[in-house]
Amino acid sequence: MRRVIWRAVLVLAFPVALTAPVLTRPASAAQSLSAGCQAVNDPRLDGLYSTSGVAAGTAFGAGERITVSAGLPTFGPPTDRIRLAVNVTGGAIIDTTFPGTITFTFPAATTGSLFWGVFDGFATWTVTCDVAPDPKQMISDLRDLVAGLGIHHGTANALDAKLQAALAALGADDTASACVALQDFLNLVSAQTDKKLSDAQAAELTDAANAIRVELGC
Repeated sequence: MRRVIWRAVLVLAFPVALTAPVLTRPASAAQSLSAGCQAVNDPRLDGLYSTSGVAAGTAFGAGERITVSAGLPTFGPPTDRIRLAVNVTGGAIIDTTFPGTITFTFPAATTGSLFWGVFDGFATWTVTCDVAPDPKQMISDLRDLVAGLGIHHGTANALDAKLQAALAALGADDTASACVALQDFLNLVSAQTDKKLSDAQAAELTDAANAIRVELGC
């Protein structure tokens, strides 16, 4: 029978003797994060994660995103489907195979717990918390990028129309249509590469659009 090891190596409550956490981001950005996010980012905890981690009873804000990455466990049958999982208070469980990275964005402010773990062995973990990008703002920024490239007027208008369609779809809570509009944008970029767009311009636009699609889960 598989031996199950759960070792809580992170509890987000520090002894009184410890100084305030030194955060991994500028103070101006850190101040906008919840207490839970700031505690997860405490660099004193780097390298301490082994079998599992727990962040208990901490406050997280709406739109904050937990990112958990892990390498391969140190032992266990090579045929095992060992999973990296985060169990978020409220029942959300996200998992992937090792090695892997998963993210979870809090849909609303909450005080709860996080858990990540592996059944056999020890893994190297990286756990961070930040504010998830707003896809609508990302699209608006991409529109500004298109406008600032100085490309052919007709091409710029055609690209912007695709992005306006994506914004309109998100405004109607229609993520699927937004994904289609962004793919249309990518198709147009590809079609105009080495014509109305240079390779560098096409690469910049493609990377930005793909980042938005990732945030939307396209």
